[in-house]
Amino acid sequence: MANKKKTAAKSGKKNQKRMKKGTYRFFKFLFILFTVLVVLIVGAIAALYAITGRVKPEDEKPHEKGSIEDLFDQDKEDLDDKQQQEIVDMINGLKESSDLETMLRDWAKNNTANSYMHDSDVMNVLLVGADKGDANTDVMMLVSVNQKTKKIFLTSFMRDSYTYIETDNGGYCSKMNAAYAGGGMKALVETVQNDYKIRIDNYVKVGFDTFIEVVDIVGGIDNIALQDYEIREMRRISVTEQEKTEAAKLTAGDSVHLNGTQALLFCRIRKCYTLGDVKRTENQRVVISALIDQFGGVNVSQATTLVNTLLKYVKTDMGSTEMLSLATKAVMNKWYEYELVKQALPAEGNRMDYMGKAWIWVVDYPQDAVDLQMSIYGKTNIRLDENRRTALDLMRGR
Repeated sequence: MANKKKTAAKSGKKNQKRMKKGTYRFFKFLFILFTVLVVLIVGAIAALYAITGRVKPEDEKPHEKGSIEDLFDQDKEDLDDKQQQEIVDMINGLKESSDLETMLRDWAKNNTANSYMHDSDVMNVLLVGADKGDANTDVMMLVSVNQKTKKIFLTSFMRDSYTYIETDNGGYCSKMNAAYAGGGMKALVETVQNDYKIRIDNYVKVGFDTFIEVVDIVGGIDNIALQDYEIREMRRISVTEQEKTEAAKLTAGDSVHLNGTQALLFCRIRKCYTLGDVKRTENQRVVISALIDQFGGVNVSQATTLVNTLLKYVKTDMGSTEMLSLATKAVMNKWYEYELVKQALPAEGNRMDYMGKAWIWVVDYPQDAVDLQMSIYGKTNIRLDENRRTALDLMRGR
């Protein structure tokens, strides 16, 4: 009888350990997921400091178009040959446009039921951070989980990309970050889908009140390369006494530790760079990577606190059941071990800056869409004519 009780006690302890380990792994996924979400807030703060300075056209450095890296093999197609050919024919049928806005509208509206690239092994979630007035979305990042290649892509979309936006009240051309103000999340999601011909499965929108708290809970972030001119800019944009105090503590180095306030300042700086918004989105992705790296030292109690904190500030079209299912899938497939790939769009070879009524990025969306599809899926449903006229050609008078 005594032996049975000992055996039962041992079994009970083993079950408790398994449950504790399972709980930790579950929170591990949730923390990574919501860490990515909350980092989106950093770009939103920058809207408060975007006064009048813009990169002038002469600051754009000459470049050559780069090749696409990270091409992955795919064993199956989600669409049959007829559907794929329908898409190819549709895109090849795009008429040459007489002006930029017409060209952007034609590309955005040139869709069929199967235009948007998708794959059962890939999940695309659009992460959005709005400015203080909840008007413009100054942070727009696509998180793409490819379970076949075991990679997670963090793709930042430049807020000043000039695009066609369709709303329930009609269509217009503006910067991409204005789509939310004109038609809510529906318009923003459709704008990204129409420009890049990919299907977005879900969206998540966050506020910007919890970033400092999250970074401090995990003990700050490490291994941040920081230059003297970046520190000077962080000090310049500091407003509160806390920001001024924390910025004054910083010294340049290749592996600097940042607390929450310092990390937020780092993600806000823009004017000290030649291509401000390009480098700022890169800094945001660096911070996301650093936060994920920090999770190795987070215990269950810290993870629970983080999740409870973040859940209050997240708005999404995913229901609680769907999120729990997603969490279970992530744990089972060990998403937290996937390689993290960071990129920003429009790519250097597919954009040019232009000062008209406002400063904008003019984008070759067809080529940019090919590049994004190839990086995430390893394939594309777009075939471009070699002699096509691009938006860049149009603006350069070619």
